[in-house]
Amino acid sequence: YGPLFTALSVSILFLICRSFGISLKNSILVSFIYGFSTVAWAYSQTSLNSPVEIFFALLAYYFFRRWNINNSPRYLIVSGTCFGLAFLTRPDAVLFIIPVFFFILYLIKAKKEKIKSLLGFIIPTFSAYGIYHLIDIIRDGGWSVGSGVYNTVTYTSEISSNNVFMNTFGLFFSPGAGLFIFSPVLISIFIGFFDFYKKNKSECILLLGIVFIFIIDFARGDYWHGFNGWSVRYFLPLVPFLMIPIAFSLEKRGIFFKLTLVILGALGFFINLVYLLQDTHW
Repeated sequence: YGPLFTALSVSILFLICRSFGISLKNSILVSFIYGFSTVAWAYSQTSLNSPVEIFFALLAYYFFRRWNINNSPRYLIVSGTCFGLAFLTRPDAVLFIIPVFFFILYLIKAKKEKIKSLLGFIIPTFSAYGIYHLIDIIRDGGWSVGSGVYNTVTYTSEISSNNVFMNTFGLFFSPGAGLFIFSPVLISIFIGFFDFYKKNKSECILLLGIVFIFIIDFARGDYWHGFNGWSVRYFLPLVPFLMIPIAFSLEKRGIFFKLTLVILGALGFFINLVYLLQDTHW
Protein backbone atom coordinates (compact mmCIF):
# COMPACT_ATOMS: atom_id res chain seq x y z
CA TYR A 1 0.00 0.00 0.00
CA GLY A 2 3.01 2.33 0.36
CA PRO A 3 3.28 3.38 -3.31
CA LEU A 4 -0.48 3.97 -3.55
CA PHE A 5 -0.70 6.23 -0.50
CA THR A 6 2.49 8.06 -1.41
CA ALA A 7 1.07 8.78 -4.87
CA LEU A 8 -2.15 10.01 -3.25
CA SER A 9 -0.07 12.21 -0.92
CA VAL A 10 1.69 13.75 -3.92
CA SER A 11 -1.75 14.63 -5.32
CA ILE A 12 -2.91 16.19 -2.05
CA LEU A 13 0.32 18.20 -1.78
CA PHE A 14 -0.46 19.55 -5.26
CA LEU A 15 -3.93 20.62 -4.09
CA ILE A 16 -2.48 22.28 -0.98
CA CYS A 17 -0.03 24.26 -3.10
CA ARG A 18 -2.86 25.36 -5.37
CA SER A 19 -4.91 26.44 -2.34
CA PHE A 20 -2.09 28.85 -1.48
CA GLY A 21 -2.24 30.34 -4.96
CA ILE A 22 0.92 28.63 -6.21
CA SER A 23 0.98 28.43 -10.01
CA LEU A 24 0.05 25.20 -11.75
CA LYS A 25 3.60 24.66 -13.05
CA ASN A 26 5.29 25.20 -9.69
CA SER A 27 2.70 23.11 -7.84
CA ILE A 28 3.37 20.19 -10.18
CA LEU A 29 7.14 20.65 -9.82
CA VAL A 30 7.04 20.70 -6.02
CA SER A 31 4.78 17.65 -5.94
CA PHE A 32 7.06 15.62 -8.18
CA ILE A 33 10.15 16.69 -6.25
CA TYR A 34 8.47 15.44 -3.08
CA GLY A 35 7.53 12.15 -4.72
CA PHE A 36 10.89 11.34 -6.33
CA SER A 37 13.63 13.37 -4.61
CA THR A 38 12.96 12.89 -0.90
CA VAL A 39 12.95 9.97 1.52
CA ALA A 40 9.21 9.66 0.87
CA TRP A 41 10.10 7.71 -2.27
CA ALA A 42 12.35 5.31 -0.37
CA TYR A 43 9.88 4.66 2.43
CA SER A 44 6.98 4.22 0.01
CA GLN A 45 8.50 0.85 -0.85
CA THR A 46 8.44 -0.42 2.75
CA SER A 47 5.69 -2.03 4.82
CA LEU A 48 5.73 0.85 7.33
CA ASN A 49 2.46 2.67 7.97
CA SER A 50 3.97 6.15 7.67
CA PRO A 51 2.74 6.71 4.07
CA VAL A 52 -0.84 6.12 5.25
CA GLU A 53 -0.43 8.57 8.13
CA ILE A 54 1.07 11.17 5.81
CA PHE A 55 -1.84 10.85 3.39
CA PHE A 56 -4.43 11.42 6.11
CA ALA A 57 -2.41 14.27 7.70
CA LEU A 58 -2.09 16.04 4.34
CA LEU A 59 -5.76 15.50 3.56
CA ALA A 60 -6.68 16.86 7.00
CA TYR A 61 -4.51 19.93 6.45
CA TYR A 62 -6.02 20.48 2.99
CA PHE A 63 -9.56 20.54 4.38
CA PHE A 64 -8.38 22.77 7.21
CA ARG A 65 -7.18 25.14 4.47
CA ARG A 66 -10.57 24.90 2.77
CA TRP A 67 -12.27 25.86 6.04
CA ASN A 68 -9.91 28.79 6.52
CA ILE A 69 -10.75 30.03 3.02
CA ASN A 70 -14.49 29.27 2.82
CA ASN A 71 -15.56 29.33 6.50
CA SER A 72 -17.74 26.22 6.11
CA PRO A 73 -17.87 23.98 9.23
CA ARG A 74 -18.19 20.84 7.09
CA TYR A 75 -14.56 21.24 6.06
CA LEU A 76 -13.44 21.10 9.69
CA ILE A 77 -15.54 17.97 10.20
CA VAL A 78 -13.66 16.29 7.36
CA SER A 79 -10.35 17.69 8.60
CA GLY A 80 -10.95 16.39 12.14
CA THR A 81 -11.98 12.99 10.78
CA CYS A 82 -8.82 12.74 8.69
CA PHE A 83 -6.64 13.77 11.62
CA GLY A 84 -8.40 11.11 13.69
CA LEU A 85 -7.64 8.48 11.04
CA ALA A 86 -4.03 9.66 10.94
CA PHE A 87 -3.86 9.24 14.74
CA LEU A 88 -5.32 5.73 14.55
CA THR A 89 -2.74 4.88 11.88
CA ARG A 90 0.19 6.27 13.84
CA PRO A 91 -0.38 8.08 17.16
CA ASP A 92 2.46 10.52 16.48
CA ALA A 93 -0.09 12.39 14.33
CA VAL A 94 -0.95 14.10 17.62
CA LEU A 95 2.10 16.28 16.91
CA PHE A 96 0.07 17.74 14.04
CA ILE A 97 -3.27 17.81 15.82
CA ILE A 98 -2.17 19.86 18.84
CA PRO A 99 -0.77 22.92 16.98
CA VAL A 100 -3.58 22.86 14.40
CA PHE A 101 -6.18 22.78 17.20
CA PHE A 102 -4.67 25.84 18.91
CA PHE A 103 -4.41 27.59 15.57
CA ILE A 104 -8.10 26.93 14.98
CA LEU A 105 -8.86 28.49 18.38
CA TYR A 106 -6.93 31.55 17.25
CA LEU A 107 -8.68 31.81 13.89
CA ILE A 108 -12.20 30.94 14.99
CA LYS A 109 -12.72 34.29 16.73
CA ALA A 110 -13.21 35.92 13.34
CA LYS A 111 -15.34 33.10 11.87
CA LYS A 112 -19.05 32.49 11.70
CA GLU A 113 -20.64 29.39 13.27
CA LYS A 114 -17.86 29.18 15.86
CA ILE A 115 -19.33 26.41 18.04
CA LYS A 116 -20.35 24.25 15.09
CA SER A 117 -16.90 24.58 13.52
CA LEU A 118 -15.06 23.86 16.75
CA LEU A 119 -17.18 20.82 17.58
CA GLY A 120 -16.80 19.63 14.00
CA PHE A 121 -13.07 19.37 14.60
CA ILE A 122 -13.05 18.21 18.22
CA ILE A 123 -15.61 15.40 18.04
CA PRO A 124 -13.88 13.30 15.32
CA THR A 125 -10.41 13.74 16.80
CA PHE A 126 -11.50 12.86 20.34
CA SER A 127 -13.56 9.97 18.98
CA ALA A 128 -10.41 8.60 17.35
CA TYR A 129 -8.65 8.90 20.71
CA GLY A 130 -11.49 6.97 22.34
CA ILE A 131 -11.33 4.26 19.66
CA TYR A 132 -7.59 4.03 20.25
CA HIS A 133 -8.20 3.26 23.93
CA LEU A 134 -11.07 0.90 23.11
CA ILE A 135 -8.65 -1.11 21.01
CA ASP A 136 -6.26 -1.12 24.00
CA ILE A 137 -9.02 -2.44 26.26
CA ILE A 138 -9.94 -5.21 23.82
CA ARG A 139 -6.32 -6.14 23.23
CA ASP A 140 -4.76 -5.71 26.69
CA GLY A 141 -7.68 -5.47 29.07
CA GLY A 142 -6.93 -1.98 30.39
CA TRP A 143 -5.80 1.55 29.70
CA SER A 144 -4.79 4.76 31.44
CA VAL A 145 -5.79 8.31 30.61
CA GLY A 146 -3.27 9.97 28.33
CA SER A 147 -1.35 6.80 27.59
CA GLY A 148 -1.92 7.10 23.85
CA VAL A 149 -0.40 10.56 23.65
CA TYR A 150 2.34 9.73 26.15
CA ASN A 151 3.41 6.62 24.25
CA THR A 152 3.39 8.64 21.06
CA VAL A 153 5.99 11.10 22.24
CA THR A 154 8.27 8.67 24.09
CA TYR A 155 10.05 6.84 21.29
CA THR A 156 13.27 7.85 22.99
CA SER A 157 14.45 5.73 25.88
CA GLU A 158 15.62 8.53 28.15
CA ILE A 159 16.44 12.21 28.20
CA SER A 160 19.71 12.75 26.40
CA SER A 161 22.84 13.87 28.19
CA ASN A 162 23.78 15.70 24.99
CA ASN A 163 22.77 19.24 24.17
CA VAL A 164 19.36 19.38 22.44
CA PHE A 165 20.80 21.73 19.84
CA MET A 166 23.56 19.24 19.09
CA ASN A 167 21.01 16.47 18.67
CA THR A 168 18.92 18.68 16.40
CA PHE A 169 21.94 19.43 14.23
CA GLY A 170 22.63 15.71 13.98
CA LEU A 171 19.04 14.86 13.01
CA PHE A 172 19.25 17.25 10.06
CA PHE A 173 22.93 17.21 9.05
CA SER A 174 24.44 13.94 10.31
CA PRO A 175 26.07 12.03 7.40
CA GLY A 176 24.58 8.78 8.69
CA ALA A 177 20.98 9.88 9.21
CA GLY A 178 20.53 13.60 8.59
CA LEU A 179 17.31 14.55 6.81
CA PHE A 180 19.09 17.13 4.66
CA ILE A 181 21.68 14.54 3.60
CA PHE A 182 19.10 12.03 2.36
CA SER A 183 16.74 14.72 1.01
CA PRO A 184 19.10 17.53 -0.02
CA VAL A 185 16.35 19.53 -1.72
CA LEU A 186 14.96 20.32 1.75
CA ILE A 187 17.98 22.54 2.45
CA SER A 188 16.14 25.22 0.46
CA ILE A 189 13.59 25.59 3.29
CA PHE A 190 15.95 28.14 4.87
CA ILE A 191 15.01 30.43 1.99
CA GLY A 192 11.50 29.05 1.64
CA PHE A 193 10.34 29.98 5.12
CA PHE A 194 11.28 33.62 4.57
CA ASP A 195 9.23 33.74 1.36
CA PHE A 196 6.37 31.83 3.01
CA TYR A 197 6.32 34.27 5.94
CA LYS A 198 6.09 37.28 3.63
CA LYS A 199 3.06 35.81 1.85
CA ASN A 200 1.21 34.05 4.67
CA LYS A 201 2.51 34.90 8.15
CA SER A 202 -0.05 32.99 10.22
CA GLU A 203 0.23 29.64 8.45
CA CYS A 204 4.00 29.97 8.24
CA ILE A 205 4.03 30.28 12.03
CA LEU A 206 1.74 27.23 12.26
CA LEU A 207 4.09 25.18 10.09
CA LEU A 208 7.13 26.34 12.07
CA GLY A 209 5.27 25.33 15.24
CA ILE A 210 4.69 21.83 13.89
CA VAL A 211 8.38 21.52 12.95
CA PHE A 212 9.40 22.83 16.38
CA ILE A 213 7.21 20.26 18.19
CA PHE A 214 8.71 17.40 16.18
CA ILE A 215 12.23 18.63 16.90
CA ILE A 216 11.65 19.15 20.63
CA ASP A 217 10.06 15.72 20.96
CA PHE A 218 12.70 13.73 19.13
CA ALA A 219 15.87 15.75 19.78
CA ARG A 220 15.62 15.33 23.55
CA GLY A 221 16.33 11.61 23.59
CA ASP A 222 19.53 9.66 24.00
CA TYR A 223 18.34 6.66 21.99
CA TRP A 224 15.85 6.72 19.17
CA HIS A 225 14.22 3.57 17.86
CA GLY A 226 14.22 3.78 14.08
CA PHE A 227 17.34 5.93 13.93
CA ASN A 228 19.09 3.34 11.77
CA GLY A 229 16.57 3.77 8.94
CA TRP A 230 17.07 5.63 5.66
CA SER A 231 17.44 9.04 7.31
CA VAL A 232 15.47 9.88 10.46
CA ARG A 233 12.23 8.12 9.64
CA TYR A 234 10.18 9.67 12.44
CA PHE A 235 10.61 12.99 10.64
CA LEU A 236 9.05 11.46 7.53
CA PRO A 237 5.59 13.02 8.16
CA LEU A 238 7.23 16.46 8.15
CA VAL A 239 8.68 16.14 4.65
CA PRO A 240 5.62 17.07 2.53
CA PHE A 241 4.88 20.03 4.80
CA LEU A 242 8.46 21.26 4.36
CA MET A 243 7.85 21.32 0.61
CA ILE A 244 5.21 24.06 1.00
CA PRO A 245 7.69 26.91 1.78
CA ILE A 246 9.79 25.76 -1.19
CA ALA A 247 6.78 26.30 -3.44
CA PHE A 248 6.62 29.93 -2.33
CA SER A 249 10.30 30.40 -3.18
CA LEU A 250 9.69 28.95 -6.64
CA GLU A 251 7.05 31.63 -7.14
CA LYS A 252 9.34 34.45 -6.08
CA ARG A 253 12.94 33.49 -6.86
CA GLY A 254 14.68 33.61 -10.21
CA ILE A 255 16.41 31.10 -12.42
CA PHE A 256 19.38 30.56 -10.07
CA PHE A 257 17.15 29.22 -7.30
CA LYS A 258 15.26 27.02 -9.73
CA LEU A 259 18.46 25.56 -11.19
CA THR A 260 19.78 24.91 -7.67
CA LEU A 261 16.53 23.17 -6.79
CA VAL A 262 16.76 20.98 -9.90
CA ILE A 263 20.35 20.00 -9.03
CA LEU A 264 19.44 19.18 -5.42
CA GLY A 265 16.38 17.30 -6.65
CA ALA A 266 18.50 15.21 -9.03
CA LEU A 267 20.91 14.43 -6.19
CA GLY A 268 18.01 13.39 -3.96
CA PHE A 269 16.64 11.21 -6.75
CA PHE A 270 19.96 9.36 -6.96
CA ILE A 271 20.31 8.99 -3.17
CA ASN A 272 16.86 7.45 -2.77
CA LEU A 273 17.24 5.33 -5.88
CA VAL A 274 20.21 3.73 -4.11
CA TYR A 275 17.85 2.67 -1.33
CA LEU A 276 15.34 1.21 -3.77
CA LEU A 277 18.04 -0.88 -5.43
CA GLN A 278 18.87 -2.56 -2.11
CA ASP A 279 17.21 -5.67 -0.70
CA THR A 280 16.29 -4.50 2.81
CA HIS A 281 13.79 -7.30 3.68
CA TRP A 282 11.35 -4.81 5.24
